[in-house]
Amino acid sequence: MRPYAGSEADVRAMGDLLLACRAAEPIDHYPSLAELRALLDPSSRARSVEAALWEDGAGRLVAFAFLEPRAVVFFYLHPGRVPAGDGERADRITADILDWAAARGRAAGYERLHSPAREGDARRIALLGRAGFAPHHWVTIRMTRPLDGTVPEPRFPPGFTVLPVAGAGEVAAHVALHREAFDSTSPTVAHSLSVMRDPEYRPDLDLVAVAPDGALAGFCLCFVGREENARLGRGEGWVDTLGVRPAYRGRGLARALLLTGLRRLQTGGLEIAVLGTGEDNVNATRLYRSVGFGLAYRVLWYARAI
Repeated sequence: MRPYAGSEADVRAMGDLLLACRAAEPIDHYPSLAELRALLDPSSRARSVEAALWEDGAGRLVAFAFLEPRAVVFFYLHPGRVPAGDGERADRITADILDWAAARGRAAGYERLHSPAREGDARRIALLGRAGFAPHHWVTIRMTRPLDGTVPEPRFPPGFTVLPVAGAGEVAAHVALHREAFDSTSPTVAHSLSVMRDPEYRPDLDLVAVAPDGALAGFCLCFVGREENARLGRGEGWVDTLGVRPAYRGRGLARALLLTGLRRLQTGGLEIAVLGTGEDNVNATRLYRSVGFGLAYRVLWYARAI
């Protein structure tokens, strides 16, 4: 094991391993390659994301893991280098990964370690169970919508307009909008800038709703992972984040922003739109279903004391 030190070669190796897993196993869509690059960008490490790599004697990447705030660990074992039939080796590497994550979690003051598994991913669920994890009450859902039919025309409230984010100069205001919409301390300006620097970022899919007085009222970020789609033979576009400032809710802004994003994904030739939310987020799931999204799968969460 060695810690990730910020090299481009490491990011590429981790991305290749992630796509190998995604091609071989029913794992979750998160993170995309672009999300992984943004998480690992050294300039956005203020998000407290740590990562480590596990290599074999020949220097080949066998596994990697990253730890997000609240001691949430994501880890991946190479399906060819740690085959499903070698349960003993998989357990040994997983134990080492989780020991690393637990130590980092304790150092940050957390008492429990959390990790997700896509429902139906029997291998990962078994690995977590053998490592002492128990089901947690969190559940994430992934929803999809085909883009081969009609996407309704968005209708914004009178006086509101929708525009792309106006470059790096608007990032601080956009981050403040995002934080207020979600009552959160994330994202950071550094992380948002790293997203915008990604080669697959498209300004025309980073939308903001502007109120009649010029205030930023809501946002919708969509994303197309061109490399991931090409390597996995997919035609997916992501609705990454969608939110509205509390003062502007109840006017149909979220729906209008969402439909605008979907129409742009459709115009770009994408076949299906994907998004995620908490299973208990009733308002969000109601909105998504109203524009044609349906449940694709659930992501179950597990936890253990550290």
